[in-house]
Amino acid sequence: MVSGMIDLKRCYEILEIKPGSTYEEAKLAFRDMVSIWHPDKFSHNSRLKEKAEEKLKDLNSAWEQLQAFFIQKEDAAAEQP
Repeated sequence: MVSGMIDLKRCYEILEIKPGSTYEEAKLAFRDMVSIWHPDKFSHNSRLKEKAEEKLKDLNSAWEQLQAFFIQKEDAAAEQP
């Protein structure tokens, strides 16, 4: 899932938040999920560490796309008279 674009609905699902959540809610959810899934927490178990690494890639991808969405949304709002 890491390569390519994923839709916004899936980004919200990955971060375990509702569509329409605010930037701040998304940022907090991202930080919480990274804290939960950080691979260093699983250094004692290579199988779980690998799983956490994949989860972290998905989280990073979802967060990057949501950030871009929020920036576009903010830019569009700023352009309106």
